Amino acid sequence: MVDKPVRVLLVDDDEDDYVIARDLLAMVTSPKCVLEWRSTYDEGLATILENRHDVYLLDYSLGAHDGIELVRAAVQNNVTGPVLLLTAHDDSELDALAAAAGATDYLVKSHMTAPLLGRAIRYALARHESNEALRRGAYEKTVMLQEIHHRVKNNLQMISSLINFQMEHVRNPETRAILRVTQTRVHSIALIHEKLYQSPLLATVDMGEYTRGLVAMLMQTHDKQVLAEVRAGDIVLPVDLGLPCGLILSELVTNALKHAFPAGAGHEPRPPAIVIDLRRDKSGFVLSVADNGVGLCEPLSAGDTKSLGLRLVGMFAEQLGGTVVFSSDEGTRCTVAFPAGNTS
Repeated sequence: MVDKPVRVLLVDDDEDDYVIARDLLAMVTSPKCVLEWRSTYDEGLATILENRHDVYLLDYSLGAHDGIELVRAAVQNNVTGPVLLLTAHDDSELDALAAAAGATDYLVKSHMTAPLLGRAIRYALARHESNEALRRGAYEKTVMLQEIHHRVKNNLQMISSLINFQMEHVRNPETRAILRVTQTRVHSIALIHEKLYQSPLLATVDMGEYTRGLVAMLMQTHDKQVLAEVRAGDIVLPVDLGLPCGLILSELVTNALKHAFPAGAGHEPRPPAIVIDLRRDKSGFVLSVADNGVGLCEPLSAGDTKSLGLRLVGMFAEQLGGTVVFSSDEGTRCTVAFPAGNTS
């Protein structure tokens, strides 16, 4: 089987340089090349946009324009082959600019020989093919991870629906309450996976967006007239921190909604409110959930309580390598501090 010749586009406004390149390529036997020439920037750009060549040789000096602009145009339009910049003089700064624009290689015209040009084209084609293979692999991996997160989210929603179906056949109020809290925990995890497959990085969670969605879901579930304020800023966490952090949020907000604002107070209370704050400090992250409710009757710790929810807070904080502190001053505040881990 005879290999097809490599289609080469040369954009150069000097006809003498075109003749030299043509003659050099005629002497190259591996790969065999077919050269097409454009002598102006506009003609070169129009031909580049047709995207039908295997290799692009672009001269740096093109009248009022330069080859760097053509390199960018070729790369931005996903040309099928590598792009090489040609210059009259060796210039390390220009070499760096060409690489930054997306050029595969940088060739000095006065140094070009047939063997050198042949090697440059072979290397550029091999490198381009390798990069394309890596891009295809990365794309396939991205699609696979998106599908995994999507399926996990759907499976968790199915579990939530089964729990909801079970609640319809349960008459005991305590059992129904347990099932509802379990359903909330499943929702919290499902929401993490929903945010993951929507994230372009697939491994990080926008905690501001996640927290607002989680709190809205909890408010709807508990049907309480409570003002909830989320202060999360631009906090993005990797999934190994985001998942336990999300579960801590779920437990603390649920606990506040259930216990901070009991009905039948003897006086007109302040408008009930919960403030959720997640911020970064010098040592890592600080998460706090504060309410203006009835407050604590006595000092509390996550490890010394009969509440399963608060024990889970302690367990998840330990998983984060963090600490939990409760305080009561015109309500209840729980503060969880944990190190940043591998976040940048």
